[in-house]
Amino acid sequence: MKVEYLNPFITGTYEILKQLGISETKRGKINLCKGGIKINSSAVIIGLTGDINGRVIYDMDIQTSLNIAELIIGEKRNSFDEMVKSAVGEFANMVTGRAISILAEKGYKFKISPPTLFTGNKMEISDINIPALVVPIECELGTIIVNLALRKK
Repeated sequence: MKVEYLNPFITGTYEILKQLGISETKRGKINLCKGGIKINSSAVIIGLTGDINGRVIYDMDIQTSLNIAELIIGEKRNSFDEMVKSAVGEFANMVTGRAISILAEKGYKFKISPPTLFTGNKMEISDINIPALVVPIECELGTIIVNLALRKK
């Protein structure tokens, strides 16, 4: 997988966090993962089809999800309820929308699936035949791990 596919998702994450009032962000080391990927307690998956096929996962712990939801909803949430789930899914949609806009400017065409949220402990997601590029993005809300597995059609 090409790193050029990952950069718009990192940029999209920075831009959406900035829109939410978070200006201090730090990108961690990019890793290449093959096979099963262990994820935290909350993960949103969005599928992409078109010139490039695959998926993006926004992986975070519950507290980070609650923090993101608080900014989107405008009120503090103490439990991982339907409002929080909806807000975290919307965050993933906004980041992905920004990323595919950047890629569209380079001539790529996409369709995206609605976000699917997974919660639980000790989860693992396996992608057969598509290695993933994984990068943590740290901010005052917590760590958001962008996990991208794409390949050209």
